[in-house]
Amino acid sequence: MQEDSLQTIKINNTSTRDDTVRNPLEMSVSAPRLWQQIAFWSIFPAIIVAPAWFAIGRVFFGAGGWMTLLTIGGAVVVILPYHIVMMTLALLGRRKYLSPWASRLLYGYYALLAITQLSLMDGGDTPESIGSVLTLVGVPEVFNTILNLGGLSLGLLAMSGLIVVLAIDIKRNRQAK
Repeated sequence: MQEDSLQTIKINNTSTRDDTVRNPLEMSVSAPRLWQQIAFWSIFPAIIVAPAWFAIGRVFFGAGGWMTLLTIGGAVVVILPYHIVMMTLALLGRRKYLSPWASRLLYGYYALLAITQLSLMDGGDTPESIGSVLTLVGVPEVFNTILNLGGLSLGLLAMSGLIVVLAIDIKRNRQAK
């Protein structure tokens, strides 16, 4: 376990490493790790890359169709404003790194964004409808659908969790000053 995110519980005025409880939202007091700094700096190019990937990512692999029009709308209405809010919260934190939990949620969100686009099915309204990128490479439709619905659900959960963690980090950072 990381020493910077442990809270010690004293029992009978003694403290051992075995009777510690991890507080997952506790702010790190030590120097940030490289992966936390990378998470922070990845937010800025993601303002362009994430909505673009969500809008036309599947087209790069040959799975176009009408669903691309829906994803372009989703990118403009949901993903772009979300990234602007996320960048604003990260900048309000006045640090050049994200907390461990915010970093983990951000990396998870990026992974789920990729999975969702690769598993997004086309509408199937024409004979040329080819399904998703994953069905093009032979992934069964049932597994593809599970991946897509799971990716969408967990992605939305990661998005809301990340905003909450960033807001908590801002509050804690300002209280510490």
